[in-house]
Amino acid sequence: MAHTVPKSALEHQYTAVLDLRVHDPRERLPLLELTLGALTPGEDLLLVTDAEPERLRGHIHERYAGVYTWEQLESGPVLWRARLLRLSPDNPA
Repeated sequence: MAHTVPKSALEHQYTAVLDLRVHDPRERLPLLELTLGALTPGEDLLLVTDAEPERLRGHIHERYAGVYTWEQLESGPVLWRARLLRLSPDNPA
């Protein structure tokens, strides 16, 4: 069953939007990390992908615990969207 995007999420002005569908799979994780690193606390990113982002979500939770939140906005079957919010200025070493 697909999870649909709440109307408020569609109207939200995100700090950045990263559509991974247009990037080679090998470029996706480095591009996501680069984009997240440019955010300051309180800024957010709309992440769009055409595949379940479980690996990306796991990586962010493991490597950046407490720095970013991950809110799933849409869950397939064709499109996945998530909001990542920067909470802390700290980056892991």
